[in-house]
Amino acid sequence: AAVPVPWALMYPTCSAVMPARIAFSLPGEAAVTLRIHDLQGRVVRTLVRGPASAGLNEHIWDGTGDDGRRAASGIYFTVLDTPDLRLTRKLILAR
Repeated sequence: AAVPVPWALMYPTCSAVMPARIAFSLPGEAAVTLRIHDLQGRVVRTLVRGPASAGLNEHIWDGTGDDGRRAASGIYFTVLDTPDLRLTRKLILAR
């Protein structure tokens, strides 16, 4: 029997020379929204809004906002919203 995949939002990986890799896993196909928020809770970038497949999903944040401008160095949060839950992880952007 297949082992069920849990809901998960992995901690992002990034460095000064490469964009952030953000991964999450889903137990089944679901409508998701994956966003980057600043410390004040404002949405900086929406990476995904729509259906995502079961299993591992990976997305890249290049450090820019929805307006195309480079985000400042600092602390951000990756937020994964689904119809069933919200998961949040801290991300540190260092330039």
